[in-house]
Amino acid sequence: MKEQYATMSPVLQQVQGADMVRHDTLAAQVYATTYSNGCRVIVNYSDAIYTVGDTAVEPMGFALVKDGE
Repeated sequence: MKEQYATMSPVLQQVQGADMVRHDTLAAQVYATTYSNGCRVIVNYSDAIYTVGDTAVEPMGFALVKDGE
């Protein structure tokens, strides 16, 4: 539980207080949630790495992407 919190907390702090404005399917088992502050959280439920821009999202992982990155 501590490991999960340590991994997720920095991402959740970036979107805390922001409204969800979109939820998109990027690929099979890969989703993006966009927030009103310009942050997007990409979640990869697949068993392959998914690359969006310069960001590689590991299988069963997630990544925070900010506007302009």
